[in-house]
Amino acid sequence: AVTPREKELLNDVRKRLMDITMETCGSCNEKWFDLAVNAVGRCRKCAGADPRKYTIDNMMDPGDVRPDLPPRQFLFATTVTQMEEILISPVHALTQVWQIHGGQYAYRGHICNFPRDSAVLH
Repeated sequence: AVTPREKELLNDVRKRLMDITMETCGSCNEKWFDLAVNAVGRCRKCAGADPRKYTIDNMMDPGDVRPDLPPRQFLFATTVTQMEEILISPVHALTQVWQIHGGQYAYRGHICNFPRDSAVLH
């Protein structure tokens, strides 16, 4: 059985998890959680340097979210219980992609591949 104090703590954890939002850096277009974007719109990595890693110029911008996908707050037409929400909750996957010498890619973490135009080597 869950005590009233434990229930209060669980609800506090749930509220804090639901308050987590994805941020976008206006300089490098990186989209992730807790980027610490400043008032100018730059993440902490871009504040000191200017890598512009996730830009169209670098062919690493995955683009906008598809319009047919619902926003996170409207995923469910009806209210779900906390247990149902835990069972179907989204997972925050982390992927890092580098283009290395020879035009190949190196990955670390959970992988999500995005199609892009690549040079054909024969």
